[in-house]
Amino acid sequence: MIDDLTSRTGQPEFRDFAQAAEDVLNDYDNGLVAAEGEHAATGQRWLWPAALFRRLSAAGVPRDLARTVAADTYAAVAMRQQHRQTGPALEIQARFDALVDKVAAGTGPELAVADYREDIAGWRGDGRAQGLFATPVPVSFADGTVLPDGMELAGIRETGARRAIVAPLVEAGIDGCDAARAAGTADTRPWAGASDVPGVSDAVARYWARIELAWEEPERARAGVLAEVAAQAAIGQFLSLRAEGMSSGEAAAVAAAGDPVAVHAIAGFVQRCRDGAAEDEAELDAVAAATAAVEDGEDYRGLTPRADELPGYGEIRTEAEEALAWHTPGLAPPTGEDRVEGEVVGRFERLARCGMDRATAARLAVADTAERRALAREERESAVFGEAMTVVVDAATDLHEHLEAQLPRWPGDDDEDEDGETDEAPGGLGRAVAESGRAVDDAEAALGRWPDDEDEESCGYWADASDDDCCDDWDDEWDGR
Repeated sequence: MIDDLTSRTGQPEFRDFAQAAEDVLNDYDNGLVAAEGEHAATGQRWLWPAALFRRLSAAGVPRDLARTVAADTYAAVAMRQQHRQTGPALEIQARFDALVDKVAAGTGPELAVADYREDIAGWRGDGRAQGLFATPVPVSFADGTVLPDGMELAGIRETGARRAIVAPLVEAGIDGCDAARAAGTADTRPWAGASDVPGVSDAVARYWARIELAWEEPERARAGVLAEVAAQAAIGQFLSLRAEGMSSGEAAAVAAAGDPVAVHAIAGFVQRCRDGAAEDEAELDAVAAATAAVEDGEDYRGLTPRADELPGYGEIRTEAEEALAWHTPGLAPPTGEDRVEGEVVGRFERLARCGMDRATAARLAVADTAERRALAREERESAVFGEAMTVVVDAATDLHEHLEAQLPRWPGDDDEDEDGETDEAPGGLGRAVAESGRAVDDAEAALGRWPDDEDEESCGYWADASDDDCCDDWDDEWDGR
């Protein structure tokens, strides 16, 4: 499969693989290919997207959703095989089979697809994070053994969370930066003395930029940078462990290690993947949200400025709070996540499973749910308004054309055209404009000339004369008229 896809796209990237799958589906829609077989046995593995689409459609998944899921599944398997991650590639196919069975058994397609996307979170992208701490940090042991973070040796040596390794290094670098500034010895690169672990000096440089260039308070800048470090390291390690074949729950537990910021970041990443966002976009949004939650504290309302002013925000927030008040921790929402109570409970449970205290988990789950659903409502209302405006503009255009056709004809409108036939088409509007222009010209001619308009020498006189002379001569000229 990967050879065929690489030859079609030229680059082994997720979006290219997904586009190749879309091309196959377009050919399938146009009757140019047939979805024969699902795997390599047919000798035409590049037809697999059409086979996936056909299975989803037969199970009852709506057409557009089936196309998207088929393309994403094909691309995810292709990426895992490209990176020689056979275990995850096979697991994706098994999860897809389970998705088809769930829909066929009566589960709502949207809910089943959301569960499927959550199951394969971390496997739909290229397996590498976007942040500063995307790669594993080597950890050395006393006997000389070196392991990447998060892995174990013979089940007894746990290297721990990446966040716990890099955060102290970043904080030490920030302390050094503050000391240099206090002593007046900070040069243009006060972060140069930070650890050489990849990403640490960059994080310290961000702190320096926030206090020196953005003039932020050092306390807020420090908290924001350390939160961003924790979020980036957590998602980076989560993706690294997923690439090794670790389950989503286990990878989240190892990468978060109970840290609230890390838990919020990973849970936000998984939720955005569940909603269908691309993994690189989901990562950036999740890191930003986790950082904002630290900087804003109890005032956190998500990433949207003035989110509480969005349409329906207060109503949604109240409904989410009431749903959590009635929720028994540990139980799945009975309605799924197609309603507010289902989404907020799902968010709460993901946060709680990774070790976040219930009060914080409830506060963050309510804020994130209210923001996302209020944004979705605003987008729907904007779309409806746009459609209504299109109807109004079309109606106004039709009305204008109708009224123009009913205008009285001006003299001369019945002139013969080049074929010698009388033009019966209405042209009164254009004639009216022309006649109005001629009337304005005639009116200007009847008003008379300004003083000395005909005398070119008067230009020099007016230029040389004083203001008083100009006023006196002007009065004389005007009085003599």
